Amino acid sequence: MVLKPPKRPVMILRLFSTSPTPFYYDVGFRTKYSVQPKHCLFIKNVTLDELGIYYCMTTEAPPKFSNGTRLHIIEQTHLTECRNNTFEQNHTAVNYTEQIQRPWNIIILISGLMHGVLVIVVIGEFLSLI
Repeated sequence: MVLKPPKRPVMILRLFSTSPTPFYYDVGFRTKYSVQPKHCLFIKNVTLDELGIYYCMTTEAPPKFSNGTRLHIIEQTHLTECRNNTFEQNHTAVNYTEQIQRPWNIIILISGLMHGVLVIVVIGEFLSLI
């Protein structure tokens, strides 16, 4: 799962103990993400679209979340490439930072999302009565 605030979390893939092949929640994720040995997520050709906080989550009840790993830009650098006698090309260096979060932070996040849904349902019911 990846979290890109202020957007909602996005499920990327799921591993099953009975199959070595992961289930991708979006077919487009197959070309971008893969699982390496020891359940490491590998992202091919990282772009700005992949920046965010990546979590592993168990499917047991209640779900358990990993501490998270933040993928973010640490600096903009310029590499030189000769193209028609001019030198140009931008390169973005990225860094992986292990996030230290307590389990209650995740619970607060999920609780906030559930409360938001509840407010929308209550407003919808109220408007249907009018």
